[in-house]
Amino acid sequence: MRLFLSHGHDVHNSLAQHLKSDLEAHNHQAWFDQARLTPGADWERYTEEGLDWVSADPGKFLMLLTPHSVHRARR
Repeated sequence: MRLFLSHGHDVHNSLAQHLKSDLEAHNHQAWFDQARLTPGADWERYTEEGLDWVSADPGKFLMLLTPHSVHRARR
């Protein structure tokens, strides 16, 4: 199964990496931004391509919600 793994980049990065490894160990294909995106890359385009890739199978979208990923800036 194809999986799109989304997470906030914070102290929980190692948890997201571990989750990706565990999913792949169980024969899932995981799209993971840290493996795909490089500094200066068009992250919106790569994310859109990842969503297209996962929806073609059909796959699943996983969100790892952490305090950082749901934080809203104060106005």
